[in-house]
Amino acid sequence: MASPLSVLILAAGEGTRMRSETPKVLHPIAGQPMIVHVLSAVKPLHPRQIGVVIGHGGEQVREVLRQAGSPRLHLVVQRRQRGSGDAVKAASAWLRRQGGDTLVLYGDAPLLRPET
Repeated sequence: MASPLSVLILAAGEGTRMRSETPKVLHPIAGQPMIVHVLSAVKPLHPRQIGVVIGHGGEQVREVLRQAGSPRLHLVVQRRQRGSGDAVKAASAWLRRQGGDTLVLYGDAPLLRPET
């Protein structure tokens, strides 16, 4: 049963400090892209829906999410990467439809645990 909690994962960043063309959230940690670790951490919360803001390398991120088999994903495209606040703003229409609480997380936080 889904909880009244929704989750929004910010995964649009370029990761320029990483000096890589690979989208930041797709860099592997322990054999999996960082965003897959984040999805694994939120699944035990049984969120009503998970939104993911994509941007830089959006098609690559979309494909990894598809392969991860995550149900109830709603993708939001951030056209220009102008920071985390702007990423949340890009998802504002989706956020208004959610009702209840929304947990906003970064897609590059692979050590996140459900307890946290």
